[in-house]
Amino acid sequence: MNKFTKILTIAISTITIVLINTLCKPCHGLMAMPCEHSTHIADIILLILVLLNTSALLVKKYYFHSLTAVLNTASGIFLLFIPFFGRCQVASMSCNIRTFPVLRSVGLLISAFSAVFLVISIIKVSSRRQNHANAK
Repeated sequence: MNKFTKILTIAISTITIVLINTLCKPCHGLMAMPCEHSTHIADIILLILVLLNTSALLVKKYYFHSLTAVLNTASGIFLLFIPFFGRCQVASMSCNIRTFPVLRSVGLLISAFSAVFLVISIIKVSSRRQNHANAK
């Protein structure tokens, strides 16, 4: 489950980076639009998720996997609030119709998967400790 969550997060993050820079690209005017700044922030967060989860696949330490799950959950929640960093005022603009709904969906998906993994791993560790304590 742990490896599956990390691979899924890498795939979702990579696909989202490609989407928000091609098909779901935000508005672009003669000057820098606020939604472009929000999209750049989202790009950085998603790139960090890809790098973090890739390194977590290589590292075998439990605490690193737990830290990755916590950071994935926090990053997913952060992606939900990306529009607050800047968006266009007109509801029919590309960023409001395509870019931010994709980012909200991805943020919800990543945070949900990571939170479920984190809860499952905490339950496993606590049951192991309890079984170890009962064995003594």
